[in-house]
Amino acid sequence: MTDGFVYSWGHNWRNGRLGHGDTKDRYIPTKINGLTKIKKIYCGAGHTMAINENDELYVWGCNEDGELGLGDFSNGSTPTLNSFFKNKKIIKLICGWCHNLALIENGEVYSWGSNFYGKLGHGDFGDRNTPTLISFFKGMNVIQF
Repeated sequence: MTDGFVYSWGHNWRNGRLGHGDTKDRYIPTKINGLTKIKKIYCGAGHTMAINENDELYVWGCNEDGELGLGDFSNGSTPTLNSFFKNKKIIKLICGWCHNLALIENGEVYSWGSNFYGKLGHGDFGDRNTPTLISFFKGMNVIQF
């Protein structure tokens, strides 16, 4: 499809990870309201992220480890704009198991979510509920991960 809409289906579990504002399972592809002109979609274990044609990041689903990056730990059953990236163009985004990495156009790398085993790269084990710059890469101009 080339309309830029997003459809989801399957087991909606307790966190509303399908993005329809409820926890009802869907057995056929169902359009998610409020998302238009989406150009990229990224899926984690229980959360999803989408970037639209204006390079805005929308997030929804499980947030028990802060993986939505909205500053809290509340699950989100509808797509919500993550305003942290308002003036930062994401060129690469990876959703992992309850954590994420984002590479920004200027070469900075951010991570957030679960930090089990130190996988966020900040030298500790604390979860992050907002995108946090990985200081190790400061001044390196990362181009790929």
